[in-house]
Amino acid sequence: FPEDWEERMVRDAELAARLAVQAREHSGAANVRVLGCLPPLCESHRPDLFTKFFESEGEEFCVGAYRALADAMLRGGADAF
Repeated sequence: FPEDWEERMVRDAELAARLAVQAREHSGAANVRVLGCLPPLCESHRPDLFTKFFESEGEEFCVGAYRALADAMLRGGADAF
């Protein structure tokens, strides 16, 4: 991964939510909800791969990264996760 991968993920998560909100607005469908999705922080959500990542990076890092992503999606306009 590039050195700034965390910053990119947060920036891209906010942008994705903003674009989804714009698409909803352009569609004219007021009953459409924008749902955010938390991506894997490592190669996969596979338990064996994530366990190794979690052990190496720690709980504080993982919680902080997911919190930053969730906050970014909310700033971008996501209605829920």
